[in-house]
Amino acid sequence: MTRDDIIRMAREAGIPETVIEGAFIANSDDLGRLIAAEREACAKVCDVFAVSAFDDEAGIALNIQKSIRARGQV
Repeated sequence: MTRDDIIRMAREAGIPETVIEGAFIANSDDLGRLIAAEREACAKVCDVFAVSAFDDEAGIALNIQKSIRARGQV
């Protein structure tokens, strides 16, 4: 994820923007939602790949997907 992606996502989420160096002021809930959305997007890529992959590759993709989603269960 690039800085531009983070800025775009923050704007889309309605996080207030300050004029000082283009920084964003956000509480931890806002940032948590952005991070969760990015994590879920990555997990969905693995889901899609697993459907079209061979058995070994599908298993690897599903393990990666489970690991990505588990990071949000802290």
